[in-house]
Amino acid sequence: ANYILRENPKAIVSTGALSSMPFLLVGKLLGKKIVFIESFAKSDSPTLTGKIVYHFADMFIVQWPEMKNIYPKALYLGSIY
Repeated sequence: ANYILRENPKAIVSTGALSSMPFLLVGKLLGKKIVFIESFAKSDSPTLTGKIVYHFADMFIVQWPEMKNIYPKALYLGSIY
C-alpha cells in the first residue's frame, strides 16, 4: 500500500502471478484502474488469479480467442510481446 500511495499510479497492470493480488486489491480500493493480461501460456483454461481479477478489473485482456469463451467481457488483442 505504501508503494502505491507513494508512486500514485493511475493504473496497475499485471500479467498474472498470484503474488500480485495484494497490489491489485489495494490499488482497486484506492481507486486505481486495474488492467490484467491473462497468461499467454493459458490457451484453454483460466489461471487462478485471472478467475479472481476478472470480477474487478477495469480492463481484462486475453491472448487467445478461445479464452473469450471463459472470459466473455475480456478484450482479445492477440499475442502481447
